[in-house]
Amino acid sequence: KTHAALVAAGRSEGISGLLVDAHSSDFVKIQSVLSRVALSLSFISYGARGADSSDIQQLSNPATAHNLIAAQWWNPSLNSTASLAFVRAWRRFVAFRWADELEHRAAADPTALFELANNQLDIAWYGALAFQTATVLFRALNETAVENQTVSGVQHYLQTTAFDNAIVPGGVVQFNEDGQADNVFEIVQTKVTSALSDGAWAIRATTLFPEAQTSGDFEVKGKWVAELERCGPQFVRHNLRKCTRDSLRQVSFYWVDSRGYPCYDLNTPCSCVVQDSFALPPPIFQDCEYVSLHSSNGVAIVALATFGAATCALCLALLLYHSTT
Repeated sequence: KTHAALVAAGRSEGISGLLVDAHSSDFVKIQSVLSRVALSLSFISYGARGADSSDIQQLSNPATAHNLIAAQWWNPSLNSTASLAFVRAWRRFVAFRWADELEHRAAADPTALFELANNQLDIAWYGALAFQTATVLFRALNETAVENQTVSGVQHYLQTTAFDNAIVPGGVVQFNEDGQADNVFEIVQTKVTSALSDGAWAIRATTLFPEAQTSGDFEVKGKWVAELERCGPQFVRHNLRKCTRDSLRQVSFYWVDSRGYPCYDLNTPCSCVVQDSFALPPPIFQDCEYVSLHSSNGVAIVALATFGAATCALCLALLLYHSTT
């Protein structure tokens, strides 16, 4: 999958945005490809993907996720009272969890608990929805009359009740006649600011919709290409081949991304820009650390060893013959 059609569509005249309904794995593949070409688009959206830290960290260059648009059921950037209370409760849970872990660490520094961003437990939208689902179900069980606490009774209560004080956009959870949640989506824009000292990226999101809970303004990307590092030895790896008949071993070189994984095209850089005089080194040959039996030198050594062994055997046979006579 090279996603050439998407690249061609993005470069066509008159196209100002790109909408893709993608899963996490598809998001990583497509965005890694699109980030290596210059696309004049106002926005790109992968549906619910593109704002989760776990997905963005898998990109060959996480900076290319800056200003992506995502539609989610919930995001920490919501500024409603219920959502902020949930975020604070989550952070307290994480703090208590780290405090418990301190008891099992020798000479741990409690001031370093919140220092590393990649040690913090991110709040994902699917985790928040699990909390909201459990809250709605428990409330339905508690508020349904005892004689109606059956499967059909609870389902009827869920379909006929609007559950307020919810963390989702709009603050209310309600279900339609088909039993599906009938809530508005939250439109967010991803912000990837800078690389931290520990190698992680500062990733956050701002809410664009609903308007009552907006926490930021929409920013047009303009040209969808990130500033990549200059290519250097850190983006090159080598591969050793088996020794040949001439006792030579080929050493070939290939490009890797910022995480050390091979690029899709081994001969084309995927996380850096070729500048100055640095280029992918051509294959080279080096002497093997041993003599191959299949090489000319190996054949000669085997022949000499065989001749020597045969000569020794002949001499031993003659010695035995003369000793007996």
